[in-house]
Amino acid sequence: MWPRPEQAIRQIVMAYRQAGMFVSYLHDSDAPGFARMMNAVLDGRPFVEAVDVGYHQDVHALWHRFAPTSAERK
Repeated sequence: MWPRPEQAIRQIVMAYRQAGMFVSYLHDSDAPGFARMMNAVLDGRPFVEAVDVGYHQDVHALWHRFAPTSAERK
């Protein structure tokens, strides 16, 4: 069963908000790492590889560090 349109819209908006908060966290927690990651993306590297180049961690590990901090920002 598909979600109602208004519910689907809320889920999409929430996903964008979380993504934006995660990107802000990545930048604010390690600006040089963020710059390395962005340079790797602009060089055409796959995102997963670019994250590793920038942060020397995978995106899942970074998300697990971010998630507790996002709860504190509410």
